[in-house]
Amino acid sequence: MTIDIQQLDVSLTFVALCAGSLFFFVAWVGLLRGKLNVLRGDGGDPELFKRSRIHGNFIENAPLFGMVLLAAELLGAHDFWLWLSVFAFFSGRAYHFVRYDEKDRGVGLAMTTLPATLLGLYV
Repeated sequence: MTIDIQQLDVSLTFVALCAGSLFFFVAWVGLLRGKLNVLRGDGGDPELFKRSRIHGNFIENAPLFGMVLLAAELLGAHDFWLWLSVFAFFSGRAYHFVRYDEKDRGVGLAMTTLPATLLGLYV
């Protein structure tokens, strides 16, 4: 089976967006680490803990989402559903980022995991 890489535009765009997001999160956490002079952990600082967890939650969710997205794209899922899933993923991550200190931050997690679950069921 030969795969035309140009047919994977949704998955490849997702990977590129994740790379940009990762760069942002690393810088966001790293700048505060430098300011606080904390090399490892959070040093007991609640803001550094928060930033580390937002970054970590992204890292915990993005790879599996990317795998089911790629698998669904390879299996021929319609681009509309794939793009909608990517939009939901990043909207969920943004919601989690903004609402991290609120009780409703789980909405962001649901917006991330629901499309991943549906893509997994499709696969």
